[in-house]
Amino acid sequence: MPAGWWIEVGRFRGGPPPLAKSPDIWRLIAQGASTTEGFGTARDDLVWPALLERRLAHRKRSTGVEVINAGIGGSTTLGMLMNLKHVLVDYDPDAVLIYAGGNDATYSFGPRTERELYDLAAARRGPLRLADRLSMTRLLRQTWHGWAAAREEIVPKRSVERVPAVPLADFRKNLEEIAEVGKARGLALAFVFEAAPEPYADYPEVMAGAARDNGLPFLDASTRLHTCDESLADLFIDQAHYTAAGNRCVARILADFLEEENFLPEARP
Repeated sequence: MPAGWWIEVGRFRGGPPPLAKSPDIWRLIAQGASTTEGFGTARDDLVWPALLERRLAHRKRSTGVEVINAGIGGSTTLGMLMNLKHVLVDYDPDAVLIYAGGNDATYSFGPRTERELYDLAAARRGPLRLADRLSMTRLLRQTWHGWAAAREEIVPKRSVERVPAVPLADFRKNLEEIAEVGKARGLALAFVFEAAPEPYADYPEVMAGAARDNGLPFLDASTRLHTCDESLADLFIDQAHYTAAGNRCVARILADFLEEENFLPEARP
């Protein structure tokens, strides 16, 4: 199944946190896809959001630091927007880190983008609850995927029309809407294009532009992989997902980035 084929909300690695948090806790929600959720990593405490929490705690902030892993494998920025807008804001975050990009740029099977499928689902039978729209979007994505796979098998010499799961214009629109949610809720927000062994064309630049125009910190994490102690082959288990060493390096890269951008609460005297 290609990346970016569904929209899902309200799932957390390690289970949902309590809605209410202690006043002395600074809560950061890490949103992303399988590279955030931790595909290929069996232990919750060895995925980069958990490692980031420990790194930030060691820097002796004025408040306790909590990093919530809201990564959902297969998600695109459209799914992250829906998750943030309809679910995650209820968990009283102080800050949100969007760690995304790879699934948006990945080509889907079939001629429909993620937003087209979502809009098609939303138009069916009049107004629908969010859960119904998301379920129908997943069904439509599976239907298009099955159609495309069957067509390629039956007529292998005819190419199936394929589009990015989230074209550049939609990618920018999703990021702008995420920024609007953050501003409306008073959240600290940062955009990070996820680290990958091969660079993506155009998408990191679009994310950088959205961050710049909204006054948000931005990092293309791939540009700092050279600072890791290990080689690329030791950081990735495939073309996207991280080894234990990769998770450690990403956590360190992100901790340094957040510190540089004065994103964190004030340090204790």
